[in-house]
Amino acid sequence: MNVTANGKNFQFPDGTSTDDIGAAIDEYFAGQSTQQGNDNPSPQTSAGNQQPNQPQPQDTSPYAQGMISTNTQLSQSRDADTSNAQGFRDRVIDSVTGASRMTPEMESLKSLDSSPEANQLNSQALKLGFSQLFGSDSSQEKVLQGMGATLRKDEKGNTIVSLPSGDYALNKPGLSPQDVTSFIANALAFTPAARAPSVIGSMLKSAATDTAIQVANQVAGGDQYNPVQTAEAGVIGGIGKGAENLLSGTARAIAGKASPENQAAVDFANQNNLPLMTSDVVPPQTFTGRSAQAAAEKIPVVGTGSLRRDQQNARSQLIQDYASSFGQASPDDIVQSLKNQVSKVKQAAGQRLSDVDSAMSSVGTIQPTQTLSAIDGAISNLSRLGKAADTQTISKLQSYRDELANGADFGLLRDFRTQFRQDVKGDRTSWPNKSEALVNRVYQAMTGDINKSVSDNLGSQTAYKYQQANAAYANQAQQVNNTRLKSILQKGDLTPEVANNLLFSSKPSEVKALYSSLDQTGRSSARAAVVGKAFEKSGGSPDKFLNELNRMSSQTGILFKGEDRQYLNGVTNYLDQTRRAARAGAVTPTGQELLQFGAPTAAAADLLHNGGVGTLSFGAFGLLSRAYESKPFRSAMIRLANTPKGSTAYDRHISNASQALTTIAQAGKQE
Repeated sequence: MNVTANGKNFQFPDGTSTDDIGAAIDEYFAGQSTQQGNDNPSPQTSAGNQQPNQPQPQDTSPYAQGMISTNTQLSQSRDADTSNAQGFRDRVIDSVTGASRMTPEMESLKSLDSSPEANQLNSQALKLGFSQLFGSDSSQEKVLQGMGATLRKDEKGNTIVSLPSGDYALNKPGLSPQDVTSFIANALAFTPAARAPSVIGSMLKSAATDTAIQVANQVAGGDQYNPVQTAEAGVIGGIGKGAENLLSGTARAIAGKASPENQAAVDFANQNNLPLMTSDVVPPQTFTGRSAQAAAEKIPVVGTGSLRRDQQNARSQLIQDYASSFGQASPDDIVQSLKNQVSKVKQAAGQRLSDVDSAMSSVGTIQPTQTLSAIDGAISNLSRLGKAADTQTISKLQSYRDELANGADFGLLRDFRTQFRQDVKGDRTSWPNKSEALVNRVYQAMTGDINKSVSDNLGSQTAYKYQQANAAYANQAQQVNNTRLKSILQKGDLTPEVANNLLFSSKPSEVKALYSSLDQTGRSSARAAVVGKAFEKSGGSPDKFLNELNRMSSQTGILFKGEDRQYLNGVTNYLDQTRRAARAGAVTPTGQELLQFGAPTAAAADLLHNGGVGTLSFGAFGLLSRAYESKPFRSAMIRLANTPKGSTAYDRHISNASQALTTIAQAGKQE
């Protein structure tokens, strides 16, 4: 590009912008003015005396020269890119059309698979067909030579097959129907291998498939078996499955969901600022994984041993804070609570019963018709056994019938019912089931007569309240009648031994009865006693504390409800998941001294003899282990562990795509 300014002609590369041209010209004339002022130029050296059409490259400024060079390089780069793009496009088109290798003779020939010899029902045609599907061009040539065919090349190297029926193209240049059929056949052959669940399985199946194809080709008369090709097939299968597993795992780690148990563990750790590592919630299941975990914990400074020690300190602080939150347990509070609760219930129920007794005292004699009828039925039923009958029960029933035959007032009827069942049973440790059932029926009839009398005389509403009070009193009496509860209430024994024996009973029913008879203060004291005992016996060891709580599962399962139970579960689950902290890096003082001396010594020796390769390797492994145990990896591994492979549509798409690409790569290798 030629540009004239002030009578001078400047040359710039094509495509130079106007701004760049203007800047270059301005810089040129600015330089000329300075030079003329210093050298006192003569008047004859004017622009008018210059030859305007003569190029003046020596007058071009450094800036202009740089611009010229840069634009020249850009122009050459664009030309090269255009040429490369054009060449790639031409090569792609040529691979499909085969125009560069096509000759008039080849274009006029028919495909080999249209020959009569290739379509006969004999072994030679079968071998040729198999070779066309799964063999290379060289394999096909060897099979054809075995059939007596003559092979020759045209001027561009294409193979022409001469058979008795005429000349044919072995495989025309470009993408032919034979190429498509062969590709599909190989892809189908390798599809089962691509669907293998593991990398090793995919490698073995791919190698086995390639071996079978090669051996079959060799038997058909084609190329000899090539173990390198089999190894390539195995590698392709392994790479494909490895890529599939990697992409699948990444997708599930990002989009999966954590299990409720692991999510609860993470939430508890976060809420209480407790360290929780990846291997705590997703522990290694293989020997290799466990060995790697142990090795990382023994690497100084950059390993995970310090993380485990911090975690163990956090575990110890957790149980100490948890035990302290309950305060000092007092057996006096438990016993006093039991007394207060029993007294409170009995007083409320007793007042209501007393009111009814007072109101019914003026009623007079009550005829217990239901009771007498039930007694008569029971005696008749038991007497049917004759001499084998339960005479003791019959005798007692008859005594009660005689007493009630003429009726009784309300108070006396209630007293009869109170002692009836135990009186009839007597000192027998066991009695016939039939007798017990009939006696219970009589007892219910007595209750019916009492309730009916209240309803008839005081109204149905009062009768309902009376029944409620009677049930509450009976329930509380049944609980207190427990030998151990009754002993405490009667003796007033407030020693820690008595309270602990009652609270830490091996019978869940006794603990449950105690819990039901305590008010909120007593229940809090009971919980404090359980946790305090566990902490005391643990000696401050988190693992021993957990074991003690597990041994007292009867107590914790009954005494801890709602939020108390939820937090206790969080504590025990965290302690259980982080047991590794107590076992990892437990080095004796002597071992610590050796480690402090040995680690620097080993690092120095490695630096002198191996250039520090071993130290760097251990350091890198320790840092990777720390990264794996971090919160981001923990979250990803939790989601991955709870999301099975193929459980999401996206994951299935990844598997299908990966398997398709693997079979395409295997089929392309065979071509």
